[in-house]
Amino acid sequence: ACVLLMLSSAVLLFAPLIVKEILCGISLIVVLICGTVRRRSARPSVLSGVIFAISAAILLSSASCIFSYERCKAPLRELAETESKAWVECHAEEKIYSSSFSSLYKMRVTQLGGKRTIDLQMLAQFEAGKEPELFERLTGDVTLRLPDSSDAGFDSISYYRSKGIFALCDGGELKDTKVKESSIYKWLYDLRAFLKNDLKLHVDELSESFVSAFLFGDKSGLADSFRRDMKTLGLSHLLAVSGLHLSIFTALLGFLLRRLRAGLKLRCVVMILFTLFYMTLCGFTLSVVRAGIMLIVYLLSRLFNEKSEPMTSLLLSGAVITFLSPFSLFDYGFLMSFFATLGILIYSSYEQKKETSERSERSGRTVVLREIFKLFCVSLSAQIAVLPVVILSYGSFSALSAPATILFSPLLTLLLLMLPFLLLFCRIPYVSTVVVTAFRSVCVFFTRSASLAKYVKDFHVAVPTVAVIVLLVLLVPAVFFLLFGKKPKRAAAALAAIYAVFAVFFLVRPYFAKDCVLTGVYNKNDLMLLCSAQEQCAVDLSDGSKGAAKAAVRLLRDEYLDLGPEALLLTHYHTRQEQSLAYLFENCYIEKVYLPQPVENDENEEGLYVRLCEICEEYEVEAVTYRAERDVTDAGGIRFSNYERAYLSRSTHPVFRFDLTLGAESFTVFSSSASEKWTPREDANIYFLVHGPVVKKKLPDAFPSNNLMFATCDQAEAYGRKNGIVALLPAKLLEEEN
Repeated sequence: ACVLLMLSSAVLLFAPLIVKEILCGISLIVVLICGTVRRRSARPSVLSGVIFAISAAILLSSASCIFSYERCKAPLRELAETESKAWVECHAEEKIYSSSFSSLYKMRVTQLGGKRTIDLQMLAQFEAGKEPELFERLTGDVTLRLPDSSDAGFDSISYYRSKGIFALCDGGELKDTKVKESSIYKWLYDLRAFLKNDLKLHVDELSESFVSAFLFGDKSGLADSFRRDMKTLGLSHLLAVSGLHLSIFTALLGFLLRRLRAGLKLRCVVMILFTLFYMTLCGFTLSVVRAGIMLIVYLLSRLFNEKSEPMTSLLLSGAVITFLSPFSLFDYGFLMSFFATLGILIYSSYEQKKETSERSERSGRTVVLREIFKLFCVSLSAQIAVLPVVILSYGSFSALSAPATILFSPLLTLLLLMLPFLLLFCRIPYVSTVVVTAFRSVCVFFTRSASLAKYVKDFHVAVPTVAVIVLLVLLVPAVFFLLFGKKPKRAAAALAAIYAVFAVFFLVRPYFAKDCVLTGVYNKNDLMLLCSAQEQCAVDLSDGSKGAAKAAVRLLRDEYLDLGPEALLLTHYHTRQEQSLAYLFENCYIEKVYLPQPVENDENEEGLYVRLCEICEEYEVEAVTYRAERDVTDAGGIRFSNYERAYLSRSTHPVFRFDLTLGAESFTVFSSSASEKWTPREDANIYFLVHGPVVKKKLPDAFPSNNLMFATCDQAEAYGRKNGIVALLPAKLLEEEN
């Protein structure tokens, strides 16, 4: 019934209202009939019980979808889809991100069009310096639209839809009423802010970031490079507050209550109350709610002397979460938490079926090795269960996730065990020094151990959609035979073999890929990447923005299945490069940066050159300064040479020309307006960039007309070359005719 409730909710959530109302009415009638028959029957049949459970599940799912979507969310979504205006009363509940230009807030809407609302949220974008205070009431007649993003690779509509958010407005249209909203969310925010501010007075910044992540689920304080390393190792799940955190905290509480000689029922009641409080403290994140419901079911079974079944508890938690919030079924965080627990329980049930007599006869060394092997199998079971969800969510996965989890879980457990003592003793003189120092030492060791990810980054691989489909086709029958087959050992071995082959294939695939040049266009900025099995080098031809850097990384992942370049070559200087360079260092493993020699007597370029060198030194990245007259990079047979730049009188942006050699082939790259200065040889392959001060409409008479390649079809048409070869995002150079 729980599984049916979740599946029917996923199907019905965005179905027509009439379908949900019909199913709701039919299932209600069937529930009433079956309930009446079973109550009057001396020996109710199993069939009537099955029909009753199925009907109840459909009734709950359809009713939940009607209330959660049709009655609460749909009116706002309809206004956003038509970009209509509406009067709203709301308050800022959470800051999602902030930049030097704008900030995005999650707003809780209390009134829409003069009518009270329940559980309705939207987004509001505010200009820098005009951000509202949290929980301050705002009103206004705003234009609603669907959530958008400047990052073309981010499907903001689908992401926010999984959170139950369907609309975005301009914060400048909202007026402050100078009235503070009073709600449980404000109480929760004030409590967390108080605890964080108090903690900052007693611990260092690194320890405070770990405490916030493991205690409140707030990972914003963790360094981007640390989160990148954890993702590379496939350990992002360790940073999410889930069952491990809750079980350790409640186990410590239970131990303390036993030492105080509290009875079983009192211990269960206190731990249930603590679980509810901790779920509230973490903001009811789905992973904590799932673990909390399972723990509460277990404690209730102890309280009433009943047997607890973990699989039933898991399915019940999923059903409760789905009933309260059907949009959770589209949330990757909830799906990963649910399926990881499912994989662990499946393996645990398989392990429990084995006889224990043989294990008791083995030596101590054999028992230790067997326990280590069991830990690996548990981790591998969780990884296989969440593998499709991880790939669909991130487009990549780590082949080292299972062994890395075994190595890092003891560190995480140690930190969680030390956390209550840190909170208790950090205010006591002398004792606090010892506790804080010990906790910080473990945090430093954790961070430095995770930084070893740069040496095994090749085990974190990108996966295309076709491979995901193939993986699912192979995994589904293997899991079926594991659960229902007569030979579960063979099914388990098949699962492990599929995982291993899948990981090894994508690990060695780049070494057999051909050298290539990837080109693309993002927001009138050129993207170019030089790719080989040994190294991938990003060439910065853009305005230096972070968006262009993100687009280049995405192009490399989608086309070459690599998660980031190893080298970066700057062709010119731009003030935005400070921010984009830091972004690349924190999200990729850049090993070398090529910097052009700054123009003499140009204070702006020289100052920016110095600052970029300082950023490279801060992140321990090698910086190489090059001059135009010599080769600057050689990435596995791809040579970048004869670079020149010039400035036109009508623009401050430089125009470029350089040669690229790929194996036996070579071509010349031009800025859009560079043709008025340079004339290549007759047999040259010529590629025209988009980014430049002027797109010329005519080529010089001496300019060769053959072998021309353009970044876009519009550009080719502007030059009068409708039949020219075109390199379109994200096409490889260059075999396609316009």
